Amino acid sequence: MEHEITWGGDYEDVRVTASGSCTAKAMSDCQQTLTADPRFRSGMRVLIDHRLVDWSRMTPEDVRKVVEMLVRNAAKFGATYCAMVMGKPVDFGIARMQQHYAEADSGLQIEFRVFSNVEDARRWFATLPAPAPPADS
Repeated sequence: MEHEITWGGDYEDVRVTASGSCTAKAMSDCQQTLTADPRFRSGMRVLIDHRLVDWSRMTPEDVRKVVEMLVRNAAKFGATYCAMVMGKPVDFGIARMQQHYAEADSGLQIEFRVFSNVEDARRWFATLPAPAPPADS
């Protein structure tokens, strides 16, 4: 799975646009790239555009692994808002499964929402507070 990270936007603070075949490892790599960037901080509104991702190889166990990776990196994510935009109804269901697993883990402060289009995700972001500025600004 390929991914591109774009910082800034009208409503999102960062946008991850992905394409190709999804695997738990690819999701882990994307998480690591995002949180390793010094611009990333708690409270950000993260738009994840997965409309061009092929989810057909992801199993429920793979989805659990992705959430376990989030839990291991909970301190890096902090209280982040995450809007996942999915392309097909079956993919929407996989993302909802991830949302369910994440909400069931009390160690995560990430608030997930799943959408079928970017406009609805941005409308949700518009209702949220902007993240605090970086500590060094």
